[in-house]
Order: sequence, then C-alpha cells, then structure tokens
Amino acid sequence: MEQVCIELFEHTFVERQVPVDPSEMTTHLFYHFKQNKDKIKTLLLSHNNYFNQQFSNYLTQYLYPLVITQIRQNFKGFPENLLESFFETSFMNLLIWWLTQEDALSEAELADYFLTIILGKTYDKNSTHNRLGSEGEE
Repeated sequence: MEQVCIELFEHTFVERQVPVDPSEMTTHLFYHFKQNKDKIKTLLLSHNNYFNQQFSNYLTQYLYPLVITQIRQNFKGFPENLLESFFETSFMNLLIWWLTQEDALSEAELADYFLTIILGKTYDKNSTHNRLGSEGEE
C-alpha cells in the first residue's frame, strides 16, 4: 500500500521536468488520489501511524516546498514547525473529507480551495509568478 503513495508522489513531482505550479501539482495529486480512492481512503482512515508518517514525509518533501515561501510571507512570525504541521494535517484531513464525499468537488476546485485556505489569501493560479494576488488584495 505504501508503494501507491511512493508512485503517486514520484510520478507527480520527480518525473516532471517543467517548472512546477502548486495548483497544477496539487490538482494532479488529487486526480491520482481519486483514481486510487479506495486504497488511499482505507489507509488514511485506518490511522496507521507508519503510513500517516510516510504520507506526511512525502507532503513535506514534495508539495510543501512549492508553497512555503508564500506561507511564510502570509504568516510572518509563526513557528516553522507549526506551519508545516498545519500544512500536513490540513492536506490529509481535506483529502479524507473529499474521498468520503460523493463527487463533492473536482480535483481542480479542491486544489484551489486548499491553496486558498493554506496560503491565507486567494491563490492566483493565473499569475505568471505563481504567487498570490497583488499586495494589499484581500
């Protein structure tokens, strides 16, 4: 079962040679999670400490670096380990919620909602810099 996660994260992040867009990568991950819905849901809902730790490690290694600069800018003064923990648990809990819903949101919608929540502002996926909207925009 762990192999499923390894393949998903490595396929999404390691095999790509183009610049990485957080929205595209998150959407792509959700697409693969949906394709493996039963396996992923079973693992996440089993509260298997080993799997959850490995899953958190993959999030921290692959997805977190894509957004950490914006998170730090928007949450200045917050402890780094708090930001990382919030990112990991938010992603995992959102994924569990989504996988237990019946077609609640598309992969792209979920990715946009996640990035909006985690970054603390509206994520502008159309920006050429893959960053949040202009300064002062709420």
